[in-house]
Amino acid sequence: RSTGDFMFTKKDFQTPLGKAEIDHELLAETEKNTNITYDDIAHYKEHSIEFHLLFLQHLLPNKNVKIVPILTGSPAHYISDKTAPDSNEEYNNTVAAIKDAIATTGKKVLILSSGDLSHVGRKFGDDFPAATQQIRIKGEDKLLIEKLTSTDKNAFFTQISEIEDKNRICGTAPFYSALYLADATEVTPAGYNQWYEEETESMVSFAGFLVV
Repeated sequence: RSTGDFMFTKKDFQTPLGKAEIDHELLAETEKNTNITYDDIAHYKEHSIEFHLLFLQHLLPNKNVKIVPILTGSPAHYISDKTAPDSNEEYNNTVAAIKDAIATTGKKVLILSSGDLSHVGRKFGDDFPAATQQIRIKGEDKLLIEKLTSTDKNAFFTQISEIEDKNRICGTAPFYSALYLADATEVTPAGYNQWYEEETESMVSFAGFLVV
């Protein structure tokens, strides 16, 4: 079950602004200390970094920016087992291997984590329109944001796990792993909003954070 926690790729990303090349040196260094799962199909269908990458290429046109895209798998089994991801030795080994690779290569690294918060309404399987729940969702999202800004990754995870992820937080795995990987000492919120889709009576909430 742990093999899907992190999914890597060796394929370069092509965007309208050019090719974003994979950092094979960092990957190779990571592979020295852990078993890596490569899943090109998962990366082909996923769009988590498409805007991040375009902004990086736009803001740093003269820099040879290389990337190591990593998809995070579903945390559902951790939630159902009432355990945190860092209870898994293989999970910890992968995070440690990435940290060691960064330190060994001496590269200047920017960690970008992408995901949303709540997914509520008929589109996502609820039997009620999301418009009736927006105030409740905002309050529950606020609690999650407080946990994230406290830099306590397990408090954040527990907040979701205790209610069995009833709001379908798709950022659970990427936010958790980013806090872990960055050894975050400070997390600053950078805005919160909700997007409502009238035709499906559904809503997605989202927020931004700066981690240092």
